Amino acid sequence: MDEWLTYQQAGQRHGVSAQAIRQRAIRGNWQRRLSNEGVALVRLPDGVIIRPKNKREHPVEQPNEQVKQNSVDPVSERLIAALEAHIATLQAELSFAREELLVERQAALQAIKDYQRIAAELAALKTGQATTITPLSDVAEKRVSSIVDIMQRMKAKANVA
Repeated sequence: MDEWLTYQQAGQRHGVSAQAIRQRAIRGNWQRRLSNEGVALVRLPDGVIIRPKNKREHPVEQPNEQVKQNSVDPVSERLIAALEAHIATLQAELSFAREELLVERQAALQAIKDYQRIAAELAALKTGQATTITPLSDVAEKRVSSIVDIMQRMKAKANVA
C-alpha cells in the first residue's frame, strides 16, 4: 500500500481506533512521518490484517454498508424462526422429562419406604415381637415388581443418556 494515511483514517478504514493503529505502527515499525501541516501519517505495510480485539475499538460512526449488513435478510429471519421453534420444542421436552423424573423419584421413595417397613416387620417376626403382620406375600409381590420396574426404567434412561 503506497498510501499515507492519518491514524484516524487508517483506524476508520480497518474498524479500529486511531490509538490502536498508532500502537500497531509502533510495535510493527511501520513507516511514519509528519505531513507539511504537522499531522502524523502512517504507511500500512502490504497485506497487513487488522482485526478489532473488542467492540470498544470499533469507530463510533458506521459506514452505510455496515448499517445495511446489520439488517436481517429473509433467509436469516426464517432460520431464526426455525431455531426459536426448535428451542420451544426442546423446552417442552425438558419440562416433560422433569415431570417424569419427579414421578419416578416419588415412586422410588415409596418403594424404599415399603421395603424398610417390610424389613422392620420381618425383623420383628424373627424376634417374636410382631403384633400385627401385614400379609407379606401381597405387599412383597407388589413392591418387588414395582422396584424391578423402576430399576429397569432407570437403567434404560441411563443407557439413553
